[in-house]
Amino acid sequence: MSFTKELEDAFNASFPVHVLEAMVKCIFNAYKVAYDECKQRFTPEEAHDLLPFYRWVQLRMELRGLGGRFQQLQTTAEPNGSSSHIVIDSYQFMLTVSSVDRPGGFPRPANYRYDYANESQLSLLEPLQNNSKVYAVLIHGVDKKDRSRPAFSEIVFPEKGFESYIHKIDLFSKFDGLFKTVDKAPELKEVSPRVIKKAQGE
Repeated sequence: MSFTKELEDAFNASFPVHVLEAMVKCIFNAYKVAYDECKQRFTPEEAHDLLPFYRWVQLRMELRGLGGRFQQLQTTAEPNGSSSHIVIDSYQFMLTVSSVDRPGGFPRPANYRYDYANESQLSLLEPLQNNSKVYAVLIHGVDKKDRSRPAFSEIVFPEKGFESYIHKIDLFSKFDGLFKTVDKAPELKEVSPRVIKKAQGE
């Protein structure tokens, strides 16, 4: 068995299909909710500037909610300087979430991502260790022609130093039928005024 096949099989055991499907729905829903709320509540100029941050906050809220729905998941907000990031933990793997500008792209530099990548000790030359966490990142990016939806989403496994990826799982290909369904009829959620104020930095 190849290393990447072993890695993907282990990841699928930690994040089974129904969990990944729920994550996919969170991504689509967060994009749609953020876009609609910004469009309805703000002028075009302010909506344009606010949308990426609003989307980030909305997606964090959606993904953190998965911890209460699936027993194998633990979702927490961890500090990084003056901000925080979400960690999704399931058995042998831990995920963080980042937006990027293209499939296979790298998030902006962040110490916590480098630390996680180095601590995971993931290398093509080393077998998977049962007693250590493997770090992966759920990356996603906006459709430039329709900012109410994502253009792609992937699970990427960084090597030490976060300078390259060992393996990638294309969620659009994995759940092609599901993407078409949620893209046509996303499940919108009510967003409280408190979230809007937080997104505005108030």
